[in-house]
Amino acid sequence: MCSTKMLQNRPRRCQICSPHPSSLLLDLTPDDVEDPTPGIRITHLLVMEKPSGRGLHWRNESEQQTIENLILIFDNPNVIVREMIFTVDGNPAKFFENLLKRIGHRKLHVEKLFWSCVELAINPKQLENCLKFFNLFDSTTLKKLELNFSHKGLIAELMKTTQFQGLEEEIFIRSEIEKEMLENVFHSEKVKIQLEEVIAEDLKRAIEVFQTKKPGSYFKLSTTEIQVDLDKILAIFESMPDNSPVPTN
Repeated sequence: MCSTKMLQNRPRRCQICSPHPSSLLLDLTPDDVEDPTPGIRITHLLVMEKPSGRGLHWRNESEQQTIENLILIFDNPNVIVREMIFTVDGNPAKFFENLLKRIGHRKLHVEKLFWSCVELAINPKQLENCLKFFNLFDSTTLKKLELNFSHKGLIAELMKTTQFQGLEEEIFIRSEIEKEMLENVFHSEKVKIQLEEVIAEDLKRAIEVFQTKKPGSYFKLSTTEIQVDLDKILAIFESMPDNSPVPTN
């Protein structure tokens, strides 16, 4: 079991999981190198339904025990997780419900959240709990977000939160969003999103926004559309000032 003392001693790896489909895995990987900034830095905190590799020694823990260990980790105010990976094959509704009952007023100090689910928020109560889960993350610490699920309604609600609006470094959304949501991601330095259709006006707006950002910033607009009006899109580049870089990746 993970403990605050173990974290302070900076073990290379602490893994907690269950092979049962109803349980979740907690995989904790502290840094191997001392960080010059105050606090304890953890490279990855992996919460997932199934083990991701072979040859690892797993300890059987219930879903409830996973929650208790999460609480134990974030009881230490000095713990900062660089990336928390939350991935579940099914619907995490029960896990969220139990976590919210136990977590209290604790905040999750995580710099990047990767959130992947096959199914979630199939009713208003589950949608509410998904938003409450996201609100657990400290808005001043969370700077990067990657979403890998298809739920336009939930994504639209997430965009209204303080946590989302504070994502200064990265916003990657692997599912299709409405083009009206574009302005809600332009505050970040690195953006990857999918649209049903990429039109010239949207591309021009993205170029104008990212030309004012610092070097290294970029955007990527993807689409599954087969028929793209290349003439209109190429005309945008002809209208750009000479030697004006286009920050795409």
